[in-house]
Amino acid sequence: MDGWMDGQKKSLLILGAKSDIGIASSIAFAKNGFNLQLVGRNIHELEEKYKRIASEHKVSISFHELDVLETDKFDEFFRSLGYLPQVVLCLVGIYSKDIDNYKNIQKVIRVNFESPAILLSLFAMKFKERRSGSIIGVSSWAGDRVRGSNSLYGSSKAGFTGFLSGIRNKFFTSNIHVMTVNLGYVKTKMTENMDSSNFLTTSPDYTAKKIYRGYKNKSDIIYIKPIWRFISLLLRLLPESFFKTKNL
Repeated sequence: MDGWMDGQKKSLLILGAKSDIGIASSIAFAKNGFNLQLVGRNIHELEEKYKRIASEHKVSISFHELDVLETDKFDEFFRSLGYLPQVVLCLVGIYSKDIDNYKNIQKVIRVNFESPAILLSLFAMKFKERRSGSIIGVSSWAGDRVRGSNSLYGSSKAGFTGFLSGIRNKFFTSNIHVMTVNLGYVKTKMTENMDSSNFLTTSPDYTAKKIYRGYKNKSDIIYIKPIWRFISLLLRLLPESFFKTKNL
């Protein structure tokens, strides 16, 4: 058990490893010598791709099946890990504006906030016991100011952003680094049907490089594109009455 807690000095566990950003992040970290633990539903569908990444960068790799909505299987998931990683990157999330279906509302809140918060809390407690570790949670600028046009997605991300801030403060004295990544528009499968300006949009590769740089700098909060920080600040400064009369 001690060996499991000690883990490997350069190791990254990716929750949501089937995502475009997950694949790009595995490359960014593997280039810098990080062994990989890849987690997701039907994760073995990408086994060959990830094995090529691991072989190219000469790092070890393991695959772990997990549906984050099945919280009763979290203990089993932890037992499946060969070692406790040094870094956990949480990319779990879904995008939806549909608030007419209560099952959809429940799913969005659980996937974007509830389940990741539970799972990352468990990692934080284990990191506290070891007195080292980093948690990187990918949220969104949409959570900085929830608007009528994205009330469901924005509020779920606002909750997740608040959670990350809370554990960053709670576990700071335990030598645990917690970083919030506020995404803007990224060209991924999840956003392929969204209208977005090229000026505001970035790629998974660029996003992954910014995440790794933020981790190395021990940043608390990063915006993948600086423009989103200013947009978020502007939105927070506007009175709520403004949003009631605008279709934002």
